[in-house]
Amino acid sequence: MAVPPSGFVNRPKVRSTAEATSLDSHDRIVSIAKDALQSYIASFLDTTGKNRSFTKAISPAALQYVTDKSLQDTHDPNKKPTQLARMFNDIRQRIPAIMIIDAGVIWEEPGLGGGLERVSAINGKWQGWYRICARINVVVAAVTLDPESCSMLQNILSIFFKQLRVEAGGSRMTSDKIHDYWEVRVPLNFSSTLNQPTNVADDPKDQIWASTIEMELQAEDLFVIERPIPRFIEDGYIVNNPDPSGSYGPTLSAPATVRLADGPFMIVPARLGDQHKLALSDGRIATLDPENLLVTPRRIGSFDILILDTTRDQQASPVPWAKKVVLSHTVQVTF
Repeated sequence: MAVPPSGFVNRPKVRSTAEATSLDSHDRIVSIAKDALQSYIASFLDTTGKNRSFTKAISPAALQYVTDKSLQDTHDPNKKPTQLARMFNDIRQRIPAIMIIDAGVIWEEPGLGGGLERVSAINGKWQGWYRICARINVVVAAVTLDPESCSMLQNILSIFFKQLRVEAGGSRMTSDKIHDYWEVRVPLNFSSTLNQPTNVADDPKDQIWASTIEMELQAEDLFVIERPIPRFIEDGYIVNNPDPSGSYGPTLSAPATVRLADGPFMIVPARLGDQHKLALSDGRIATLDPENLLVTPRRIGSFDILILDTTRDQQASPVPWAKKVVLSHTVQVTF
């Protein structure tokens, strides 16, 4: 399994590095929330938006306000290109407009564990998954050249946020990318202000009108931090060994050299499973009593004490019935 380098911070899905990397990092939770709200509004006011039919049902007159980027320079008299943006950038040249302005963020306490939601161990690495919870204060401003159209935009936006919140998907907005874990929710309640005129260049006849909706978006995200698992040896045992087969496999205690005249000697295997079997490599040099764990030397030479895995065949074996050797210990028989 591919995993990011140690110390890398992202939001992975456990299958691959490509799916683990997100374009929107956890420190951009404010931008994520504003982007989600912008997409939600565009779903009603883009001509191809998935919620366009709702706009037609509640206010056919509002269909003239189009937020498609491709229609911002249209000369169609039945369409009013409307800037939908998250910053006041040359707004005088883009009226009517709907602006999304962030007004602060409140970080919620994720819990006693600091937001640690779950942990996992993969390829000898510890991974901790952390939850981010925040409340993002935003102001949605409808800006036009006259009070009537300003009221219309504010009212239609209020319906998007209130009555159509659940039906149109504003109650739970998520990414269409499988490796993104963020979620943004439009609140149940919000406040609004009346139309306010603003003079342009100190000219009382040249005015723009603006009304605002103030709301507190709820946002969540998930990211993971990875670090190596510490490995150390205690009383001959490996603790936190990323390779369990090495620390929990069979062991064997036996002398390296024996004298023929000393007769039988005992061997001490440990951590044997039901699939394991004891054997000797050469029955002419010594014989084995597996019940009493005794080995009897028969002549001078050397042999191997073997622990076999009866469920696995030995690769490239000269005989078809040979089983995989999981541990081998050589004993030299001397005079």
